[in-house]
Amino acid sequence: QKCIFSIGSNQGDSLATITAAIKELEQTPGLDVDAVSSFYRTKPVGDENQPDFLNAAVRVQSTLTPLTLLRRTQAIEKKHGRLRDPSRPKGPRTLDIDLIVIDDLESYSAELTLPHPAAHLRGFVLVPWAEIEPEALLPQGRIIDLINQLDVSGIEKIPR
Repeated sequence: QKCIFSIGSNQGDSLATITAAIKELEQTPGLDVDAVSSFYRTKPVGDENQPDFLNAAVRVQSTLTPLTLLRRTQAIEKKHGRLRDPSRPKGPRTLDIDLIVIDDLESYSAELTLPHPAAHLRGFVLVPWAEIEPEALLPQGRIIDLINQLDVSGIEKIPR
């Protein structure tokens, strides 16, 4: 199964954290990382009183179940100090790994919604993803077309 992850961080050494998280995905049995986007500096969305984020997209081939993938990403987040603050759901974080799509699977469980319900509204997800998979689709349309409907002026590709 092809899966897309969106990875972000805005606390600590974000570049090192995201790089380490990608390496941990690569080392996960049942996952084969086959594409990683450039890194992008992005403005925070929804809770602007925090530092800019660093974001990337990762494409993997997986033999794992969706919930196993989710638990693996949550374990990687926790290892890197991710704390979930219910009072600031869009607040700062050391590491955030969102599972965006698994092929064309749809899931609406309490634990996991696929495709990610807000992916089509998030330039910080779509712009890195479009770099590695420009013809990708969400239920709302082609990600290239969705990007054109968003203000992506706060998204800047950074050299690695």
